[in-house]
Amino acid sequence: MKAYENETIAKGHCIKGNRRQTTASALWTLAFAATWRFAMRVHIVNFARCKPQDLLPEEPTSGDYSKLIFLVEGVDKLWMPEKAFQYETIVSWCERAQVPLWSEFLMNDLNNGTSEKPLFFKKSSFETKIAAKKNLPPLRWLAPDCLSRLGDVASGVESFF
Repeated sequence: MKAYENETIAKGHCIKGNRRQTTASALWTLAFAATWRFAMRVHIVNFARCKPQDLLPEEPTSGDYSKLIFLVEGVDKLWMPEKAFQYETIVSWCERAQVPLWSEFLMNDLNNGTSEKPLFFKKSSFETKIAAKKNLPPLRWLAPDCLSRLGDVASGVESFF
């Protein structure tokens, strides 16, 4: 956080979350520290529950984005075109405004810590193929130019391929 205050870095980070998690995202700790300790503006979005009109923060009157970080928790279902478009919109906005983007991508815990096979293996072959496509790494559903912009505003992107 101190690096943001000193403007020595301008990137967020991509982290992994679990679809079955019952606690708050780690991004909430980051949001709290940024606002309380470093007096930064934070825009946090829950990707699953946010309305499209609430995705982007209000424009500051001065146009100064140096004290803003953008946090997106629960990025999931990017195989749906509207979800991929929403996330690509966020990435484009952050890249244009040069705002660090922190994203939590929800990943499947296929075995849930047991030796039991995942549920989609018990389905028909057609349902299995669909489930396998949906379980591709999340960033495979984004356009290549969006991935390039994402690399400009966040680090750790390569671990999601």
